[in-house]
Amino acid sequence: MRMRAMKQFDFIRKEQYNCIENIWATLLKTQGIAYPLMFAENWGFTIFPPEKTDDIIGFRIGGGQYRVMECLSTYLGVVTKYYEEENTATQLALLDQELEAGHFVMIEADSYYFPWKFVGERHDFIHYGLIVGRDAQSGDYQCLDPFENSDLNKLTRENLIKGKLHCMTIRNEEPQEEVVWQKIVEKAVGIILLDDGISGIKGIKKLALEIKSGFCIAEEIRGFEEMIWLAPIIFRISDIGSRRLNFAECLRYLGENYGVEALYTYSKALEKLGGKWRRVRRIMVTSATDKQKDYIPMLSQIISQLADDEEQVAIGLSKLVSGL
Repeated sequence: MRMRAMKQFDFIRKEQYNCIENIWATLLKTQGIAYPLMFAENWGFTIFPPEKTDDIIGFRIGGGQYRVMECLSTYLGVVTKYYEEENTATQLALLDQELEAGHFVMIEADSYYFPWKFVGERHDFIHYGLIVGRDAQSGDYQCLDPFENSDLNKLTRENLIKGKLHCMTIRNEEPQEEVVWQKIVEKAVGIILLDDGISGIKGIKKLALEIKSGFCIAEEIRGFEEMIWLAPIIFRISDIGSRRLNFAECLRYLGENYGVEALYTYSKALEKLGGKWRRVRRIMVTSATDKQKDYIPMLSQIISQLADDEEQVAIGLSKLVSGL
């Protein structure tokens, strides 16, 4: 993908998107590409068994495999390559080479060294940005970060070195598969109904039981009391909700573009479920400070109901695909 002038970027920032998804949405919409297809395999869930008795739930749950990059390649022909080389000098050389050739470069680095971020110089975790050029006078890199703002943010070479830069190159090629809405929906249903004991609907039901039998919010947020939104349990529940909202966006796109009104109806249903997962997150945050009330029964009940409701959506979509 070739670089464009700053004024030509169509910035997108949605709360349900993580930092890299806001970048992709901004970049693809700017290029006139239907970005909701990158969420075609977002509807999932996983809960791993504890490796030891004191393993917190926050480290064991998630939205399943993260396959946005694969969907970009499969359905949109946007091919990425992540460079694992730990030598920062090599990464910087690659970055400069790509910019010289007129290509955007996705970068991965420690958020501590992104000075415009709220967590800059405060917390260490992986963050992504899009390098679109260099300042002719200072030599600083120009970084887009739609998650935070709509600016050309200055990023020094020194910060990239300290942040342990890794690069991801981006190329436009032909999509690997033709977009067939029935196949996309069928695959999504297969993921959420996967029956392996830890995934999908049964995994969500297992989470509800674990919450009911032994959940301690104080243990889950230990070390994150001042930044509770970054605590593993809060962060993962937020991601699970976001994935429902994002897949709902994909269903809505498919419904609108292929004239299938029922997909729009299921999109709205899944959107509501994504919102309910966010309610779970809010209740957990509240439970960390409100010591007067036991929130565990409520949390367990809501999550159990979410499992039932998601199963009904999955069954409905399966019948839609099969023509029943």
